[in-house]
Amino acid sequence: FRQEPDCCVRTAVMQDPDFGLSDELLNWADVVVYFSHKHWREVPDERVDALQRRVLEGMGLVLLHSSHASKIFSRLMGTRTQILRWGENDEWQRVWLVAPAHPIAAGLNGEFFVIPQDETYGEYFEIPQPDEQVFLTTAQGGEVLRSGCCWYRGQGRVFYFSAGHETYPVYYQPEVRRILLNAVRWARRLGAETIMVYRRTIAEAPARRDEIAHTYEEDIPIRELTNPVACYGENGVLTGVKCEKMALGEPDASGRRRPVEIPGSEFVLDVDTVIMALGTSPNPLIRS
Repeated sequence: FRQEPDCCVRTAVMQDPDFGLSDELLNWADVVVYFSHKHWREVPDERVDALQRRVLEGMGLVLLHSSHASKIFSRLMGTRTQILRWGENDEWQRVWLVAPAHPIAAGLNGEFFVIPQDETYGEYFEIPQPDEQVFLTTAQGGEVLRSGCCWYRGQGRVFYFSAGHETYPVYYQPEVRRILLNAVRWARRLGAETIMVYRRTIAEAPARRDEIAHTYEEDIPIRELTNPVACYGENGVLTGVKCEKMALGEPDASGRRRPVEIPGSEFVLDVDTVIMALGTSPNPLIRS
């Protein structure tokens, strides 16, 4: 993680104050990568409460391997996540990409990759159905495991990845490192640089005031008097949106001032994702 320019890393262990889960560290972190083993029982419930609270507030949590048994994972899932089949038998693991288009699988090639040796986990794994399942692992002995799973809890994102027993060099394998980097970026709720464009000004927007307030709370800039007119791409991949600047003219039938394009004001925004908001009337439940 420290080799990545967009990552600022701090390491904590159970021997640190507050078992490495101090309020100062939790409030500083956008994402916690959590690895625990048999000493998970020693983490005080008060620190688990603090970690859970931060996840619900929007902090990401990436849990690795034996942390399936941790208090925090069981708490967030509401099940006995300690329950699964396991064995230390030096077997290979085949990690299948069941959602190859998911951001956590980005950069991985093929239908699967192989971990030469690892501790074997298998079903029955007592977790709730994942909101998004990214990986499924089959082992040399025939075991199958839902091994890469995503959940949304409150405003936070949780990802569990099963590979990585401490006696094997699994975390040095390029595919595994790629997954962990992808997972941290996915789990960071504010990881994307987002901008909203609107052809009028916010004063004319029909959106609810709380929707606009939430946009500002998320630090999303709103570019007013900007109208998207075309999308551009290369090799089938979106790369930009052509926009034109607008000015407000006379009121139209809605009573709002009509946006009028300014000739010669076109420019291109570099983007890789576009979400189009094309609602034409309010939700009737809200209207009533």
